[in-house]
Amino acid sequence: EKMVHFWTDHFSIYYFKDRTANLQTIDDREVIRPHALGNFGDMLRASAHSPAMLVYLDNVVNEKSHPNENYAREIMELHTLGVDGAYTEDDVKEVARCFTGWSVADNGQFAYIPEWHDEGEKVVLGHVIPANGGQADGDRVLDILVNHPDTARYVTTKLLRRFVADDPSQVMISDISQGWTTSEGHIPTIMRAIFEHDAFWTAPLKYKRPLEYAISVLRSVQATYDGSKQLVERLQIMGQRPFGFNTPDGYPDTADEWVGSLVPRWNFVQDIVAGNQEGVSINHRNWLRLAQAQGQQALANTILLRDMSQNELQAVQSVIADANNLNQNDVQSILGILLSSPSFQWR
Repeated sequence: EKMVHFWTDHFSIYYFKDRTANLQTIDDREVIRPHALGNFGDMLRASAHSPAMLVYLDNVVNEKSHPNENYAREIMELHTLGVDGAYTEDDVKEVARCFTGWSVADNGQFAYIPEWHDEGEKVVLGHVIPANGGQADGDRVLDILVNHPDTARYVTTKLLRRFVADDPSQVMISDISQGWTTSEGHIPTIMRAIFEHDAFWTAPLKYKRPLEYAISVLRSVQATYDGSKQLVERLQIMGQRPFGFNTPDGYPDTADEWVGSLVPRWNFVQDIVAGNQEGVSINHRNWLRLAQAQGQQALANTILLRDMSQNELQAVQSVIADANNLNQNDVQSILGILLSSPSFQWR
C-alpha cells in the first residue's frame, strides 16, 4: 500500500478536473495497483494509455494542427527524466507531436485518432523517429524515456526521498540507480536494494505526511473505521486528501512542506480520543483498564513503543490530578498528548 501511495503521487492526477472524477478510480485500479510492485516501464506505458492521465494533462486535445505540449512536458519533467533531465524545449515539442492523436473515446476508453496524428519525422533526445509511424511514435518515445539514465536517477532519488531521507546521499542515489539500470526498472529488486543498503539503517527520521499520520493514529489506538467520508474531509483539512493535489507533481515528500500544519493534527487527535470523529471509534474501556492496571507509562509503551521522556511526563502530569488513580478523562488526555507529541510526528 505504501508503494501504491508513492506511485499515486509520482503519476499524480487531480480528481476534480473535468472527467477525471470518474476516470481516476479506473487509473488507480488498472495502472497504479497492478504495477506498484512490478516493472516501471510497464507502469509508464499503462499510464500513457490511461484515460484519466490523458484527460488530466490535456492530451485529449493534442492534434497535429495545434499540438498540446502539456502531457509531453510532464512525462519528461515529472514521470521520467526529471526537471533537470537532459531534454530541451525542442524535445518537448517533438514528444507532443509523437503523442498527437492519443485520446479518449466517448465511452471513456483509450482511443487513437489517426487523422489527428502528425506523421512527419521527429527527433526525440537525439533519436530519429521515422515518418509515418502512426501510434507507434508514442510507443517509441516511451521506450526512449524508460531506458534513459536520467530516468533511473530521477525516479530512484524520489524513492529514496520517500523511504529513506529528505536529502538522500549522492552515494546512495548512485548505488540504487545502478541497481535500477541492471534490473531494468524492476521495482521489487530496487526496493530490496534500498532496504539492504547501509544508509537505510542509519538514515534520519522522516516526518509523517498527514495521511500517514492519520493512519498511524488510528492504528496506535486500535480504532475501528466504518468508511465514513468525514475522515476524508478531515484529511482535506490536514492537507492531504487522496487524489486531491491540484498540480501534477503530487503531494510533497519533505518535512519542511508539512511542519507548519500541526494544529489540524492536534484537533484530529482530540476528536479521535474523545470519540467525536464521525466513523471512528476506540475502545475507551480497554485503554482505561490498561492504564489502571499498569500505569501511565503503559500507555506510552503502546503508543510510542517506549517510556515517556521527562518533557512528555511533565506534559501528562500537568493535566491529571493523581497518576495512581487514573479516570477516563485522564486516559483521554494522556492519549491526546502522546499522539500530539513531537516524537509521534516522525516515523
